[in-house]
Amino acid sequence: MRRADLVIFDCDGTLVDTEAASNRVLAEILTEYGLPLTPEESEARFYGYSLRIIAEELLHHGIVLPGDWTEQYYARCLPVLAEEARAMPGALETVEALEALRIASCVASQGPLHKMRLTLGRTGLWPRFEGRVFSAHMVARGKPWPDLFLHAATQMRTGFDRCVVVEDSLTGVKAAIAAGMRCLALATGEKAAAMAALGAEPIDSLLAVPDAVAG
Repeated sequence: MRRADLVIFDCDGTLVDTEAASNRVLAEILTEYGLPLTPEESEARFYGYSLRIIAEELLHHGIVLPGDWTEQYYARCLPVLAEEARAMPGALETVEALEALRIASCVASQGPLHKMRLTLGRTGLWPRFEGRVFSAHMVARGKPWPDLFLHAATQMRTGFDRCVVVEDSLTGVKAAIAAGMRCLALATGEKAAAMAALGAEPIDSLLAVPDAVAG
């Protein structure tokens, strides 16, 4: 396998463990607006989705969220993440190993920059990526469209075929494959099988990334 020039990490669920807290808050808010959900149901239904796509999907089911609902969500979610966000196992070691291999890395996430600054900052990863963090808010369409990964590669001045994406959601895998990029899927079991069917290569630990991209 050819050596990568750039590794593009997803953030939530890949570098930082935030999904349980995020889905708990999301379930609370959507329940208040007419869609009763448990945190587990929220995760199963919306994992990897941007808030914009969630709102559009609910609109198709007759649920209209207020214009400021994303502000409401972050007003509730960020204080929770400030307390609960953790680095995913092996995250710092993986980034350090890529640095030792002289392979560039960056972050590309559905979330806004201020959220990533908080979660990556809390976990000690923000200094490793500062200036190389890209949000779906910077492009016309978030994942599952390829726009975000193409934007990240362009900003990092790297050919699309020289990038490897590390993702933990089906939405992210679809975006990476659509961008023509190799994708490592951080998943096990049925989820890993579903990602492999899309063209991703499942890995069960971030620590597998350096060897997978070193060529």
